[in-house]
Amino acid sequence: MFQMRSSKRLWGSLSSVILLFTACAVSPERFTYRKSEVCILDHPYIHKYPQIRRTCCNDARKKYYTTWNTIEGPLMQYFEKLESWKCDIMKEECSRRPYAITPYSEMVYRRFCNVTEFRRECLDSILQLTTRKSVLPRSNDSIPDEEWLNILKPLKEIATTENIYKKPCLQIALHDVMESGRYHEIINIQMPFCALTWCGMTADVSGFDKISDWTCLSRGCRANVVIIIITCCIMSLTVIIANVSVITVFIRTRKSMNSQGVFKLSIAFADLLVGIIVIPTFISTTYLYVFQKHTGPSTLAYTSNFSNKSYSTFPPKYRASEGYYDTVGFLTATSLFVSVYTLFIAGFDRLFAISKPLRFRSYKTKKIAKYSICVIWIASLIFASIPMFSRLDNLQYGILTGVFIALRGEVAMIIYAVTLFIPTIITWVNTALLLIAIKKHSAATRELQTAGEVENQDGVRGIERQLARTLIIMVGTFTLCVLPIAIVAATQPFMPSVNFDFVHIPDAKSLTAVTSIEFLSIMILASNSFWNCLIYNIRNRDFRQEMKKLFSIRGTTCESTKNRN
Repeated sequence: MFQMRSSKRLWGSLSSVILLFTACAVSPERFTYRKSEVCILDHPYIHKYPQIRRTCCNDARKKYYTTWNTIEGPLMQYFEKLESWKCDIMKEECSRRPYAITPYSEMVYRRFCNVTEFRRECLDSILQLTTRKSVLPRSNDSIPDEEWLNILKPLKEIATTENIYKKPCLQIALHDVMESGRYHEIINIQMPFCALTWCGMTADVSGFDKISDWTCLSRGCRANVVIIIITCCIMSLTVIIANVSVITVFIRTRKSMNSQGVFKLSIAFADLLVGIIVIPTFISTTYLYVFQKHTGPSTLAYTSNFSNKSYSTFPPKYRASEGYYDTVGFLTATSLFVSVYTLFIAGFDRLFAISKPLRFRSYKTKKIAKYSICVIWIASLIFASIPMFSRLDNLQYGILTGVFIALRGEVAMIIYAVTLFIPTIITWVNTALLLIAIKKHSAATRELQTAGEVENQDGVRGIERQLARTLIIMVGTFTLCVLPIAIVAATQPFMPSVNFDFVHIPDAKSLTAVTSIEFLSIMILASNSFWNCLIYNIRNRDFRQEMKKLFSIRGTTCESTKNRN
């Protein structure tokens, strides 16, 4: 009897354990699952367990909010998920509408938040395009799904034209009539002087192979793109001519090849790199981001999991290879590093020449300058190549302001501060000391001239002072050119609503304004490669005469040929 009671108690305990284990196994809070396998329309857990549905909905929102700025998530697919899963956050999205920042994205919200209003608003546009006669419903009636699809069917046979992309109603209607295939969204948020561009289309319509960002740009934005390209061509040609002339004059004129001449020659080569490589890449990058077709294998496609539809975008990271970004970023950084470090060393050279003139002449300063330039170029090449071999995601070359490729990420500001900002600050301090030294020596020279004690040395010291003043003007010009982009870069981390690396809820007007200001700042920085030639012409009479000879050589040759004949 005792054994029977014991066995019953044991069996009861085992049954309780089994029931508890079963309950834990089926409870969504207890068992583990993969979101990629569960968060699909036909999975039984989505509608059976509210906790799983909430998890999938929140995960979809988090993923879209963190990837919209990298153009890796179609808005249409995001709303299809929320609608298919019957997410509670759909009401919140429709109330806040954080991405209703363009006519297209605003119409997407209307389509999923109030489909009756959307259909009534877009009916006239669709009927005008399809030339299909239909009995219009009364003002308070909704258009049934079957009737709506019948109205949209002629859109399948319509070829893709630019008129379609001016009408968001037609773009979204193409999605509704699509039973299978791929729906593609074009998003461009970094083009200067352009409002955010956003449109959508099906990849099955006739003419899709000609689609690019240019297709969706407004007329004003297209005009701005053309102006940007023309401006870059003119600036590149101007910088090349100016710095080739500087290099030619310094090489041909032995008198100018002192220590400062060596430094100026180094800066001219760095500026020539800007004219030949950096500024032309503004044009090539504009082509990749505006004119490149969206039909390549690099287009980022997403399988729907809800139907036979798929979705795609063309993210910036796929519009050019890593080699393109690394090469352009490397050359851009090299030219900038060389300019900063050359001015940095040249400042000490002038300060030494003014404050210790006798000791300065006793050193082989020209030879020291050549060694310094070699070290500067080697160090610049090493610093600029670090991101190319880095495996850190926040230490890579990437696109800025739609045209400019540079180091970006959280570590970029630290590297720029150490390698550029600190040397620039020291250069400014050195320039201030140089100004003080020039004033002191000018006063001392006037006193000696009054006493008649310095007659032979005045010419030498005058040249040294002239070189020092020229360097001060060069540093001042460089400061004015680099200051705008430095201010923009320093303030962006404190403005998350316009920082492309962190922004989740966009402010369309602010993004457009900041992008345009960044572009202007970069163009001002690039213009520094031209001003040095102008400074030499104004400050140095010998250089000015050599420039005249250089550009009059053709006329001289023609006259000598005529005289011979």
